[in-house]
Amino acid sequence: VEKLERAASIARLDRQVVAYAESHTVGELKRRLRAFIARVEADLFNERADDERDQRGVSILHGDNGMGSLLAELPSTWLHAIDKKLTKAAWALGSDDPRTIDQRKVPGPRACGTLNLRPACAERSPAGRPMAASWSGPYVGRSPTAGP
Repeated sequence: VEKLERAASIARLDRQVVAYAESHTVGELKRRLRAFIARVEADLFNERADDERDQRGVSILHGDNGMGSLLAELPSTWLHAIDKKLTKAAWALGSDDPRTIDQRKVPGPRACGTLNLRPACAERSPAGRPMAASWSGPYVGRSPTAGP
């Protein structure tokens, strides 16, 4: 809500939000607010997205136990595509795998160098907005540890 900059947008939200909030979950309300902001102040939303896109990056934090964290500030369309690809590969491992889906999303050691997480299409539309990325790689739909 604090991202709304125009008084008319805030007034419009005030008229709509209470009735919606009374009958929906917090998660549903948050999704609705994000969509409202993107729709009502689309020009400002796109400016903020462009500013954030300029700040994107990846950080790696090494832990004390031989594990670490990979933190990525990337466009949401890219993150959605990566998650979709990893989820598809995780489900392909089969229901007999005792790990959770999130645990199965981590590629095996043999796949680390070959799992292609680059967007095949990261251009911008004629309006200057990022187009949805499509992702490809050798492990979509099969076990990343099975080898090529």
